[in-house]
This record gives sequence, C-alpha cells and structure tokens, in this order.
Amino acid sequence: MDEMLKAVSRFPNGTYLKIEWADARLSLGGILDTVYQTDNGKPENTVSFREYYAFAFRIKQVLRNMSGTPYTVNSLMEISMEAPPTGIMLESGEVVWQRFGEVLGPEDISAP
Repeated sequence: MDEMLKAVSRFPNGTYLKIEWADARLSLGGILDTVYQTDNGKPENTVSFREYYAFAFRIKQVLRNMSGTPYTVNSLMEISMEAPPTGIMLESGEVVWQRFGEVLGPEDISAP
C-alpha cells in the first residue's frame, strides 16, 4: 500500500476530506467511502498489468474547478496514485497527505 493510502486508511469511512489537484485548480470536498485494491484493467498475463490501492470518494462539494472537467455532486470517484492529488486535508484543515515537494498554503487547507 502506498503512503497516500496508508495515510487515508487511518480514517473511518464517512470522514469528510478536501482533496486538491494541479496547484489548487481543482478542489473537491467529500466523504471517504471505501479503501480497496484494484488494477488497471489490463490482462493479468501482460507486462502492463498493475495492481494498486485506491479509495472511493463521494463528492459533496465542488469547491474550485478550473480544470474544464465537470464533476457531479454525490457521484463517486476513484482516488489513487495513478492520478495523484496534490493534497488531502481533513475538514479541520489538518493535512492528511501531500505529494512530495508540494507546498500547501493556508488558503489551500482552509475548511469549506
């Protein structure tokens, strides 16, 4: 299990999280649903097959979206190191995990 999933799995399902990507161009608030193991959908007997851990995240708020991709409230999305976020915070603003080398400023970790 990677460091991001180890950090997130310390919290129970139902925990409110704020997740940011791409220098805060996308910021979503929502609920940790389930941590699970999955794969990339490639055939198991090929070199491109990869297993990894992920978590299901139920979007409750689109806090900022300058990404051009629409996100729907109450939908589930998969969060993993396959497309890692910049940072994951609790509702209180406490940083749960951040990508190495990224700096989250006070405006990035404020509760919604």
